[in-house]
Amino acid sequence: MSVPFATTRFVPTPEQFAWTFGGNEPVLRVKPGDIFDLFTEDAFAGRIRSSDDLPSETIEYPYINPQTGPIYVEGAEPGDTLAIHLIDVQPARDWAVSTTVPLFGALTSTKFTPTLQPALPEKTWLYSVDRGVGNVTYRALDSDYSVELPLQPFLGTIGVAPAAGEVRNVLVPEAFGAFAAEQIGPATARHGIGEPAITSAPSASTSPWHRIVFSTATSMSDTPK
Repeated sequence: MSVPFATTRFVPTPEQFAWTFGGNEPVLRVKPGDIFDLFTEDAFAGRIRSSDDLPSETIEYPYINPQTGPIYVEGAEPGDTLAIHLIDVQPARDWAVSTTVPLFGALTSTKFTPTLQPALPEKTWLYSVDRGVGNVTYRALDSDYSVELPLQPFLGTIGVAPAAGEVRNVLVPEAFGAFAAEQIGPATARHGIGEPAITSAPSASTSPWHRIVFSTATSMSDTPK
């Protein structure tokens, strides 16, 4: 006879968002195998809600990309492999936004990669999300053009806490197990090595509020060479 795992739902308030990896007290404590149902805010912390809202007028840096968590995994020790199984990822509202930000991103000149063309103009697009059909509708700002695109929810950012009590607000190329990738969606697993706490957030591009269902497992391992 199988024993059902516990399921815990957590919907954060703005006061409960974490803005860094590390340096925050856990909002939940779970055991390996427990299922937890989380809601995450978008990369703009919900402040951009129409095409009239521009990042330069709305976002308060560095308070971008809020995290849901941390979640403490009971029994996990530093150096263990922490396996996070994403059971389901779904948008939890019927709209999403994307923006261009002057001198930020891969489509424009930045302070790190200066180019000859002028910066892209700052704009915000609002998308309609049809969860039943499974698509989003893009509408141009300067014409009547619109197109329906397939909806492919993914997590965006997830990671374990850095070692030695460090606090970081960016993803860095080290082995503390935090990264962002569009391939991280339902029915995938993420393995991280680090402190026994994880945080997660949606992506920083087209950003709806997400509902994410996780499960965890741990195993003893050495830090990769």
